[in-house]
Amino acid sequence: MTRPGSTSAAVGRQALVEAATARRAPPGLAAAVVTAGGAMEFMTSGLADIRTLRPVTVHTTFLWFSMTKIVTATAAMMLADRGALDLDAPVIEHVPELRVLRGPVSLITARHLLAHSSGLANPPPVRWVRPADAPPPDARAFLARLLRRHRRPRFRPGETAAYSNLGYLVLGELIASCAGQSFCEFIQCELLEPLGMSRTGFEHAQAPADIATGYWRLPPGGRTAVRMLLPPGIVGQRAGGLVDFRPFYVNGPPYGGLVGDVHDAARFLSLHLGDGVACGRRLLSAESAVAMRTLTTKGSKLTTGLGWWRRHEADDGSGLVEHLGGGGAYRNLMRLYPDSGRAVVMFGNLTSYPVEHLTAVVLAPGIRRLVPPAGE
Repeated sequence: MTRPGSTSAAVGRQALVEAATARRAPPGLAAAVVTAGGAMEFMTSGLADIRTLRPVTVHTTFLWFSMTKIVTATAAMMLADRGALDLDAPVIEHVPELRVLRGPVSLITARHLLAHSSGLANPPPVRWVRPADAPPPDARAFLARLLRRHRRPRFRPGETAAYSNLGYLVLGELIASCAGQSFCEFIQCELLEPLGMSRTGFEHAQAPADIATGYWRLPPGGRTAVRMLLPPGIVGQRAGGLVDFRPFYVNGPPYGGLVGDVHDAARFLSLHLGDGVACGRRLLSAESAVAMRTLTTKGSKLTTGLGWWRRHEADDGSGLVEHLGGGGAYRNLMRLYPDSGRAVVMFGNLTSYPVEHLTAVVLAPGIRRLVPPAGE
């Protein structure tokens, strides 16, 4: 699907996406290309549900997983712009649960959390999910329990960059404390609603018919193993070589809890391409928008800014910054090309597939030549 009045380049992108989906992508894909001028082109392909043959549309809902972190980081920078959050003040004054940690925890700041340089552990979030009809855990109690289990920092704050889901859970509690309201309420009222992201939130806003069923490609016996790993009520049935997942949510909204469609994700990207302005409103200062994508802290696997980062293997000299979002049943990617004024986002309803290659497919007519992965 392309937007009415699409250019020939957009039509070409759609054809490439459909061809790639037919070969080796997830059951369904939704993608958008956004330009700094506000133009958006949408492409969809495949199925949101294999059993019912329901197609993916621009309003099909996917779990964002860790792409949520860019929204969390944006919220923190908005509060910093307002003077409500000091990026360089000790976080422990707002999040006393950090006191259980060993080492120099009083040195951890919001800047460290944003840049994944706090030193906090990154435990595998294997069971950080629940069925969609189950109540969420208390956010502070959830964080406190994880901190008690992972008390030993990996390094001194600011020393290097190492990805941490736990760090963004702490950042969410910092945002709530500085905003004077819950993290989810702040995101909804101050960011999603002003951007017109009416189909995105921390639970499914749409009817079930709009939800993309998630899938995992598993060998015989794999379904049983995954059912043992995850809480009851999430792992569904086999559909050919895939196992489907019943609707579920992520525990810990700040690190990965958003649910929404590609149309809303494009609106969010327009905010960052517009240096903090979208839908005719300034939500973020230009200085903060630039700081978020300025890569300053290098780690062994990625170099980070204040929210955006780039894996070392993704550095193609184009100035891109990115954020992945993946877990059981879905895999997504946002990429921002500020130098050329373009961005791309892609959602897919499969645990693992070459999302990086497919974003190159989408951008091939406008950014660079399509180069197949090694071995093809």
